[in-house]
Amino acid sequence: MHFTLQGYPASFKMLRQDLIKKAIEIANSLLFNDFNEQVAEQVAISSAKLTGGSSSSSRVHLVPHPKGWAIVSGDASIVYSLDSSKSNAMVKARAKAKTEKLRLYIHSLEGNISDSESFVVNSPAQRSVIWQEEFLEQHIPGPAEMVQERTREAIRKARSFAQKVQSELSIKNSSSDRQSQLSLDY
Repeated sequence: MHFTLQGYPASFKMLRQDLIKKAIEIANSLLFNDFNEQVAEQVAISSAKLTGGSSSSSRVHLVPHPKGWAIVSGDASIVYSLDSSKSNAMVKARAKAKTEKLRLYIHSLEGNISDSESFVVNSPAQRSVIWQEEFLEQHIPGPAEMVQERTREAIRKARSFAQKVQSELSIKNSSSDRQSQLSLDY
């Protein structure tokens, strides 16, 4: 079966018009890839709601398929992998989501979203040249440099302590020298 704006499941009627169009696209893509009609309908509704009409490139779905479990893109236009067992498919889906920094949505046998896992890393989308230069100017010391810095700090402290001791000794020596000179004068 093929869904159109004139003929789509009754469950799509609860969606906004822009989401209905997205759900139809997703459902048709799933049906084209031999998914069960009921599953395609539920996945399409869930996916359309998630997108809110925006891009779905940051998501991947693990969905039931007549031949097992499939890993599909957020808009269901690409079936990345098909596996007979859910556990094997889950391992592959997590690996894909992790390497591509995506959000993984796991669907139940009925097609509803049952769980999700995020592998999205928060970072500035676009960094300016100034930011990059400032970042490169900052130097984060490695372990060897940290040891060297700690050694330098210990040497500075030892020198400071030695100077204090030396000044105290010179004060004591100068006062004892004065006392000895005074005793010699008498």
